[in-house]
Amino acid sequence: MIAGGVGLIGISEFVIATITVHSGYAKLFVGLVLMAMGFSVFVPASTEAIMTAAPKESAGGASAINQTTRQLGQALGIGIGGSLAASGYRSGFVTAGLRLDPKQLHTAGSSITGAITVAKSLATTSRDAVLRAADQAFLHGTRWSLLTAAVLACSAGVFAALAVPSRHASPYIASHLPRPDQDGVAVVDDPVPDVVPHLYDAPMARRWWVRR
Repeated sequence: MIAGGVGLIGISEFVIATITVHSGYAKLFVGLVLMAMGFSVFVPASTEAIMTAAPKESAGGASAINQTTRQLGQALGIGIGGSLAASGYRSGFVTAGLRLDPKQLHTAGSSITGAITVAKSLATTSRDAVLRAADQAFLHGTRWSLLTAAVLACSAGVFAALAVPSRHASPYIASHLPRPDQDGVAVVDDPVPDVVPHLYDAPMARRWWVRR
């Protein structure tokens, strides 16, 4: 579930990154729907995985760590993504054909808000040229930011698929796991020394090993 949710988020960012100045709303709508679906799968699954992996007495700490990492990730995502978008805007702003003085060119090429401010002081023809250049530069920066985020999301999905333990044990592992007796104490019929905790569901194993 975690890998699938993160993968959907990555796919949605790839879809949104293909938008051009001539694209309609449909492509953006599809991308946002995929992103919403991805988050609706990923967030509950990741929260459940963290909370069930911790013992009951550490539930408060696990919840705090979950929220801290989530908010830290959001802050870093906004900061890094915004920086990439701003850098992409400046590098993608084409000044050829714009009849502006150096100060106006610097202002318009620094940010889209600067370009809009400069455009307001120009005649119709020059204003339209500046706004077209700003639109293209804005999409250029946004595209680089989205593609970077999409690659990171897909990489995280692959990592989650390989590293996050399955909720269910494999038949071989399950056949060698301890079973509870009538008093709730673990009994191992055929122990295997090399069975390690990450190969099976941690909460299930904990319930087997801890006396109820």
